[in-house]
Order: sequence, then structure tokens, then C-alpha cells
Amino acid sequence: MKICKSEIIGHFTPSAGNPRNSEGDFVRLPDGNIMFAYSRMTAGLSDDAVSDIAAIRLSADGRKILPGEPVVLVAHGEYKNCLNLMSVSFVTLNSGEIALFYLVRRQEECSDEYGRKNSWLDYVMRTSPDGKFFDKSTEVLCSGPYMAYYVVNNNRVIRTESGKLAFAAARHRIAYSGGRMIFDGVAHAHVFYSEDDGRSWREGRNGISLPSRECSRTGLQEPGIYELPDGRLRLYARTDRGSQYVAVSADAGNSWTEPDPSSFTSPVSPMKIAKNPYSGLYYAVYNPVPEAQAASIAPGTAGRTPLCIAESADGERFSEPVLIETDPQRGYCYTSVFFLNEKEMLLAYCSGGKEEGNFLGALTLRRLTLE
Repeated sequence: MKICKSEIIGHFTPSAGNPRNSEGDFVRLPDGNIMFAYSRMTAGLSDDAVSDIAAIRLSADGRKILPGEPVVLVAHGEYKNCLNLMSVSFVTLNSGEIALFYLVRRQEECSDEYGRKNSWLDYVMRTSPDGKFFDKSTEVLCSGPYMAYYVVNNNRVIRTESGKLAFAAARHRIAYSGGRMIFDGVAHAHVFYSEDDGRSWREGRNGISLPSRECSRTGLQEPGIYELPDGRLRLYARTDRGSQYVAVSADAGNSWTEPDPSSFTSPVSPMKIAKNPYSGLYYAVYNPVPEAQAASIAPGTAGRTPLCIAESADGERFSEPVLIETDPQRGYCYTSVFFLNEKEMLLAYCSGGKEEGNFLGALTLRRLTLE
């Protein structure tokens, strides 16, 4: 694999009243143009900072951002006690409508004896015929607050060849003790499905966990899934074991193989694997671990550099990675992949550095042309 052309078409940096622009996703609109929606923070850099879901539009060929200021698709004020809205995914439904998925981080009174405030996440879906107005009839797909805390990354909802919609979520256990919520950082992956184009959802029968022998503090965080050519589902997730771990399901996600380390070396950083519907090839975008990285990781990057891409014909054996970003002083992560045709794609990813406050402080949109 070779990158013939790589060009930045947009770079969003912090400004007054907008300290962070974070992970998002692309969708083709009925008029042929492309929309990119993302988390637009209005106060602070953290994942608890106030944010809306904002959107910009790109030309049909993905070569330029169309004139106009970002438009707020969903405001955090629409939800009671909302901290922020994050982790956008798009899917075009069979009806032609656009489905918008995102996390709602809330803070409300607990119903336990302590009455303390704690936060949790809901994952919801809204629809629109044209990408301009999204209905308010949100459906909670997976949620807390009392028994679990679910995390779903951006650009994570897929459609299988059989027509099912599916996404992977990381489930963190929570408990209450001494008047406060205790959060378990060890994640267990769970997959959710819809067989009626998003009208209803169910959880797969079995979750996926790292074997206890791994002695991991993260478990399987920020998982993603994709479908192999033979119909099996493959799940991947970040870990603290030096690589992405993978598991496979041969029965539509109801049971899984034991997670094993993959060929993708990785810090504790998310990966994205997507299938190009025009060519049938698979692409993985991730942070490999350079040999020298363990000795020197630049502050504010979490080791999420460089950023690379690899190609596969079968979704299991990938080529040697090709570098996309190499600045050792920046962190690159939470990538969204959108295919324009057999050889061209759009990428969006966090790309901040010291001047932005951290690696989540800036957002880059890039167009790649492959050989």
C-alpha cells in the first residue's frame, strides 16, 4: 500500500469560548455533499466539559469545507443536567434517513441513601431526512447509571451484510461506598444489535473480557467491530498490554473467542478498522509503538504518535503500516474513516499538542488518495 496524496482540508484549533473540538463522524447527505459532526466544547478540555454536537459541510468530492459557520445539531441544553454530548456516529438507514448516534453524559442525584451526585452515560439515536433537523424522540440504546457505565467511541456503528446495525460498547462496573461512586477502570466489551434498522436494539448474549491472567488495569476499552468476508464479526479493543486485542464471533456476536493480542502494537489508545464498500479492502488506522517510545513520551501526547494506516484483503492479515502523522510532540487518536471511492478516503482525528493544552485540543480533517 502507498499513499499517493495526503492533504489537510480542515484543522480546528481552540479559540475563546471553544477550547476543544473533538472526535466526530462523516455522512453523505441527500444533496450529495458530506457532513461532518463533532463535539464542540464551549467550556474546558475534559470529557466532562460542556459541549454540543456541531456540524460542518464538505463538498461532494471531500476536497473542501463549504462556506459557513458550524451549525449546532444537538445542544447540551436539550438534556436535563447534561454535562456534554460526545462520540458521534452516523448511519444511513434503509428509509434514506440519517441516523445520528452520540453519548449523553449526565449528572443527577443518585437514588441511594447518600443522595450524592454522580455522572453516567446514555447512548442515544436520533434521525433526520436531510441532516438539517434531527428529531427529539431519542431512544436509549445502552445506559447507566447504577449498575454500569457504558462508553462508545465515535464512528463505531456498522451495518452488516445481512442488514443488521451493530456497535460495541465498553462496560465499566460501578458501585457505591461511603457516599461516593466507585468506578472500575477495567472494561468488558459488549455488542448491541438492531435487526429492524434501528427501531429496537438488543444486547448480545455474552460480553467479552480479558483473561484474568493478563493482570490488566484497563481490560478491553473503547472497542470496535467489523465484519469479515465470511460473515464472522471481529472485535478489537485497546489495552494496557502493548497491543490491541481481538476476538471473533461466528454466531452473529452471541459468543466470542477468548481475546488475544493482535499484530497491532499500541499504547492505551483507540484504533479504527473499517471496510471500504467500493473495493472490499479493510483499513486499520492506529498508533504503533515505536521502539524508542518507551524511553521518551512527550508530555500531553499519551504516546499516541505517530498515526499510521495499514491495508488488508481479508480483514485479518494487514500490510506493513504507512505513516500519516509523525510529529512526536502531538497525539493523534479517535479517528473517523469515510470512503469516497475505491482509492480515496477522508479521515478526522484529534491532533493536539502543547499549544492546544493536550492531544484532544485540536481536530484535523485529512483526505488520502491511495495507490
